[in-house]
Amino acid sequence: MTITIDLPSELQERLHEEAERAGVGDSEFALSAITERLAGSEAKLSDAEAALLREIDRGFSDEWWSRYAELVHKREDESLSGDEHQELTVLTGALEEYNVRRIACLAEAAKRHGVALEDLMAQLDIKPRDLG
Repeated sequence: MTITIDLPSELQERLHEEAERAGVGDSEFALSAITERLAGSEAKLSDAEAALLREIDRGFSDEWWSRYAELVHKREDESLSGDEHQELTVLTGALEEYNVRRIACLAEAAKRHGVALEDLMAQLDIKPRDLG
């Protein structure tokens, strides 16, 4: 089947740039992109990609976040006890370690899919947590 599509010039330029980056012609790249898009959820993830997504999605419990937010607010109000300060330090360390692993996994996933890290984060709807 032959289909003719009129693309806006910006999209045509982007298609051409991506095709060049992939080392293929515009038509071949467009066909590949459409095929990937239509495969969508049917596409199987490799074990490595599935592991990356599990690590990206892994996180702390709601109870953990509640306690962390409570301690942060107490620190801001300057009403944090010594024991609470120590607890907040431990929780903050765990959060920082987790974020380092998560960003590394996000960067690897973005690299595998040929997209910018920020674009992947937007696709996955990853935003900073609001501690309220």
